[in-house]
Amino acid sequence: SFDQNAYVPASCSNTLKNYANIEYYPSVSIATKRMIERLEEEVYARTGIASENRVSVRALAYIIAGHEQHHINSIRENYL
Repeated sequence: SFDQNAYVPASCSNTLKNYANIEYYPSVSIATKRMIERLEEEVYARTGIASENRVSVRALAYIIAGHEQHHINSIRENYL
């Protein structure tokens, strides 16, 4: 699983100016989308464990896409 409360302080992202977080977002979003688009079809069927649950690469791609809305909402609430 992922504990953002443990990760965020170590990332030092809170030391960035607000505009820097907004500037970085499109680049990270595009890079993530391109990475997913380049995966070979057979890769999508691979599975692993996330948060103690078996999950496929295909499912993670959908989760990432849906989770983007969370980040968009966070940007609106915290920076705009």
